[in-house]
Order: sequence, then structure tokens, then C-alpha cells
Amino acid sequence: MNDNASRIFASGDVIQIARYLARDLDDSAKEEVLLSLKNRLLDASLGSEKEQFSWLKKLCCETPLIDTDLSADEVIRLFTLLLTRLYPKIHGHFSQNMRFTFLTDVELVIKQMPVFITLAQLQHNMLLRLQGIALSRLGYELIFTKNHEAAREKLNAAQAIIESICLEEPDNTKFMQTLSSVYENLGILEQDVSFSNAREWFVKSNEIRKQLVGIEPENPHFIDMLSDSYIFMGDIEEMSALDQSGHMSDEFYWKSYLLCKKLVAINPENDEFHRSLSIAYERIGNRRIGTSPAKARQWFLKAYNIRKKQFQYERDSRSKIDTFWVCCNKLGQVHSTMGNMQMACSWFQEGLELAERLYSMDQKNIRYNGMLAIACLRLAEEMEKNCQPNARELFLRSQEITDGWIREGLCSFDYYNLAIQALEGLERIDSVVSIFGSTEKWSKRKEEIRIMLEELNG
Repeated sequence: MNDNASRIFASGDVIQIARYLARDLDDSAKEEVLLSLKNRLLDASLGSEKEQFSWLKKLCCETPLIDTDLSADEVIRLFTLLLTRLYPKIHGHFSQNMRFTFLTDVELVIKQMPVFITLAQLQHNMLLRLQGIALSRLGYELIFTKNHEAAREKLNAAQAIIESICLEEPDNTKFMQTLSSVYENLGILEQDVSFSNAREWFVKSNEIRKQLVGIEPENPHFIDMLSDSYIFMGDIEEMSALDQSGHMSDEFYWKSYLLCKKLVAINPENDEFHRSLSIAYERIGNRRIGTSPAKARQWFLKAYNIRKKQFQYERDSRSKIDTFWVCCNKLGQVHSTMGNMQMACSWFQEGLELAERLYSMDQKNIRYNGMLAIACLRLAEEMEKNCQPNARELFLRSQEITDGWIREGLCSFDYYNLAIQALEGLERIDSVVSIFGSTEKWSKRKEEIRIMLEELNG
């Protein structure tokens, strides 16, 4: 950045920074200011996480309303940069509650903007597109709170907005991208409810992304979106009983892998392209755990090497810790399958440490609770094989985490199954070691949870 821009960002003055961001900057300048903003928001010396997020909300939500010097085009450029370029870079560093609050405020401000500024039709459509993006991301966040009714409401609102614009402007690639993301999020929402409905949404998203790549075959962003789409299509086939052979999911994962290799070749320095490649590695490895664990391990190690490097670079990024944990868990699983208990314990222990780290950052996050419960359970099962005394403590912790969420009625089917597995572990240990007393309470609670699970499935 030039000296003037550096002084503006160093000042922390939200109005001056907003005015600078609202300029018609070239891509190089945008990347520079985005990096400066990201570094500022992650600088602990400038305030707590809550204070930093409050500053970002002021920049994005209050300034466009009070700064009358900003034109309609400048307001749209400001929102576009902050919502579509900055937010994806920094959201993994903040708690789910803060992300939800921020997106709620942004969507509300965007919705109210036509009251404050006069808009031409094209500007109105661009603002609607940004509202659709905010609603889609809000819906996505709500999926993981298990508030599916609210998630569906937000996603359906986003769908209605973007579909109507796409009818008016069928060749507008920006709106096509947004609509494909809305469809993808609707597919994610349906995964716990109906595989067939989820598949329909993923297919719709995939078709749009194939069109985008057809329009611009060398556009790396479009290629990256298409590779993500194939991952979701592979996942839904993996979950579905219709793909018992695994051929369909393998085909989708392999397509994603080939696209990711192309992306990394185009831009070997791009962190997100390496992330996408690591996901393809992981999925291909996952397909081979049962049939060829040695080959599965090779794919998982490829993914692990990428994610370890990314984690070391951003140790406080929730998203980096999350994906790194997945790799450690998979490597623990594959070594357990191969009968290498010592290595399995080592990987599960590393996974437990990562899960503890995430849990300490956001104890109300249902996903992080689930990850910690899984980490405790997997390590406990491996320790139990070698009669290690800490196994019971880990089974108990896993059971307490899952049971707490079950009693709140806020969790998915996975939590019920995890709770049952932890209770079975406690039953096995307490039936052998008499000092822990009767196993009756574990058996009773296990049957209660099984009945609840049957009722939910019914």
C-alpha cells in the first residue's frame, strides 16, 4: 500500500478506512488492503476477539449508514469487498455466535440501504445479490446450531432473491455463482433429513458450476467451486444406500482431485487451492480404509502434510484446526484398522489436543463439542485394547458431552450413536473392574437413548 493508505489503516478510523475500501481498486490493491484488514483483526494487541469483531461490525454495518459522502456504487463496492472477500478469510478465527451476529447485522443493513440511498436497477440487483449471500451464509451457520427451521427460512429467502435476479440476467456469472452456493447450502441442510432431496440440490449447484467453467474454462475460482461441488456429490453418494459399491462417490472424488491438481498447478502459492486438494486426498483415502488401509494411509498423509503446514501458519484459525483434526482422526482410524495400536493412539492423542483447543475457543459450538466427544471416544477405545487406565476417564468424558446435548434436544443422530458407544465402553470396563461398581446405570441410560433414537428415526 502507499504511504497515505498505510496511515489510514494504522489510524483505525472506520470512516476513513471505509472510504478507502469503497474505491475502485485493482485486484493487487484489494489483496493488499484485505491482508492489512485481516492482520489488524487478528492482532490481539489491538483488543479482545469481541472488541475486534465489534470494530468490524462498525466498519461494515454502521459506516455505510452514517457516511453520506459514499455513493451507491461505493457502498456496493464496500459491502462486496467485506462480505465476499474479507469475511471468508477471517470467519474461521471468530466464534460461531459472533459470526452469526455479524451476518445478521450485515443482512439487515443491506436490506435497509435503499431507504438511505437512491439506486438504479443494476445497483438494486447487486445489493440484492449481497443480501442473498448474507442470507445464505446465515442459513449455513444455523445448520450447525441444529436450528433447521431457521436455517431453511434464511436459505429459502436467499434462493427467492437470487433466482429472481438470475431470471432477469441469465448470463450474469456473479449471480450464477451465488445461486450455486445457495443450492449447495440447501443440500447441506437436507443431508440429515433426505438423501434424495440433498442430492437434487447438489446436482443443481453442480450444473451451474459446470456452466460457469464452460463460460470461463481457465477461471480458477470457477474451477475451485466445481471441485467443491464434486466433493459434496461424492459425500451424498457415500452416505446413500444406493451407492453400495462406492463407484459413484469414487468417480466424483476423483473428478475433484483432478480439478484441484490443475488449480495448484495454476497457482502453487494459493492456500485455498491446497486446502481443496487436501479435501480430495482425504475423501479418496476414506474410500480405501476398508479395502486397502495402506493406500488409504498414503492419501491421508498427503492431506495431513498440507493441513499441518497451514495450521502452523495460522495456529488460531478455527477452520485450520478443524480440518487438521479430521486428518489426525482419519490417520488414527487407518492405523487402528491395520492393527498398529501405538501409532493409532499417537494420532488420536494429537487429534484430542486439537479438539481441546477448538473447544476452549468456543465451548457452545455444537460441532466442537462433537469433535471433542469423538476424540475422547476414539482414544479411549484404542487405550482399552491395551488395558490402559485412562480409557475409562475418556469414555466418561465423551458420554457426558454427548448426553448433555441429548438432554438439551439440540443434536443430530450422530450424538445418540456416540453416546451409546461411550456407554458401551463404560459397561465393558466397569464389568471387569469391580471398584467402579454396577454397570446397571450405564445399561439403563443406553436403552433410554436407543429408544429416543428409534423414535427419531421413526
